[in-house]
Amino acid sequence: MLSTFSYVDFQRQNCAVGEDVKKLKQRLSLLDYLRQQSWTARPIAFGPEFVGLCPLHTEARPSFYVNVRKNLFYCHGCGQGGDLIRFVQLSRHLSFRQSLAYLEQQSALPTDSAAVLERAATFYQQQLERYPEALRYLRQRGLQDPSLIKKLRIGYAPGGSLRRHLTAQGYSFDLLQRLGLLNSQGCDAFYQRIIFPCCQGGRIVNLYGRSIAAAFAHQFLPGSKGGLFAWESVRQFPTVILVEGLFDFAVLWQTGFRHATCSLGTHLNAEQFQQLCARQIARGFHQAFLQRKPMGLGRPWAAMSRLRVKVPKRNIVPLSVDEVARFWSSFRSSRDLAIVGLMLLQGLRSAEVLALNRDDALLSEAQLRVPGKGNKFRSLPLAPETVQLLEHYLRLERPNPCSAALFVSLKGHARGTRMTAGGLRSLFRYHRQATGIQLANPHRLSTHLCFRHDPRRYESSCAHATDGSRGYPDHAALCAGHPTRRLP
Repeated sequence: MLSTFSYVDFQRQNCAVGEDVKKLKQRLSLLDYLRQQSWTARPIAFGPEFVGLCPLHTEARPSFYVNVRKNLFYCHGCGQGGDLIRFVQLSRHLSFRQSLAYLEQQSALPTDSAAVLERAATFYQQQLERYPEALRYLRQRGLQDPSLIKKLRIGYAPGGSLRRHLTAQGYSFDLLQRLGLLNSQGCDAFYQRIIFPCCQGGRIVNLYGRSIAAAFAHQFLPGSKGGLFAWESVRQFPTVILVEGLFDFAVLWQTGFRHATCSLGTHLNAEQFQQLCARQIARGFHQAFLQRKPMGLGRPWAAMSRLRVKVPKRNIVPLSVDEVARFWSSFRSSRDLAIVGLMLLQGLRSAEVLALNRDDALLSEAQLRVPGKGNKFRSLPLAPETVQLLEHYLRLERPNPCSAALFVSLKGHARGTRMTAGGLRSLFRYHRQATGIQLANPHRLSTHLCFRHDPRRYESSCAHATDGSRGYPDHAALCAGHPTRRLP
């Protein structure tokens, strides 16, 4: 009876060892172990085999073959072969049980989130070269430098393979789901996405996935996305280029702008803001960024007052007088001339012109009520030329009956309805093509009102078309040589 009991015990121990060996082989493949030992190999065609120099003896020509599918090796030079445990026995000169203990120690699974994300990022990085559509997408986004792709550890998530890979290494389903690598259905969270690891302090804190298919473009894992991207490399520069997206950042790095960083979105979180405020960037620029009181109460934040942002200045160059005269003379109807006149002579913006109603034009008083914010109006004196244009338009061209809008459509099924912004853009586009003045747009025309504030500037550039009392362009001068433009 005692011998029977000992035999059963022995069988159970053997079964337990067999299960441990099986799990160990699933967790640590032979090829991964060899690569950890700095073994270099090349794949054989498109099969599951790799070949390289034998690590068990000295040789000049590669004869050491590894079959990834079977997880076995064989050397045609020394005649040795077997599995992972056999290789450890031969290379380390250990017994079977000593080899098991050694591999158990080497493959001990870290359970912290950074280690799991590190393995997931490594897996995604290995998948990138296997999927041409992922490389094609990177080229379409302007990212072509293989060394930069490797430096940023960009990978690809095909979907459906990460769960199998990590669970085979011994990670539990609950852990992967808690980290967000698996969704509530137990499938891979990232599917057909380019993967960027987000690092902080040398550890991966999150993964960003950019879809290459029709799915929602942006996706992060649950939790913090960390600080500014690649901040450890950028913080040494005196000036910083801050962009929103990771592809913008990567392309800038590719072209040599290594002082660029990325906020991973349109908003700065508290940690990213502190990184920018930790040192004064863009010295010499006086404009403060967000130097205000938080929520309108208390003192200004001290960190905000130290942050300086370089803002490029953009000045609108107005059209020349000849260009304005040519553009003006291309219009045929009094409605169009009145619209351009309000922009050019009164300085109104296109949105203000389109919002005018018929009752806002007080032509007998030469006044115009311009609607503003909060249902408020401002009174604007009209130039005599503008009054003539409006009277001619209202008397001869404006349909009756029509809407309460001042400027309405004159033709087509929309005749009598308020003129839209799209209609105004089409009008200007047509006359830009007709005159060849490509810079003529409503905003540029409205900036010509600045001549009223500097008469000397106006007179020097427009000596032949001025009204000395107010600096307005004279309608007769603008319409010289175009009798059809004169009003009755």
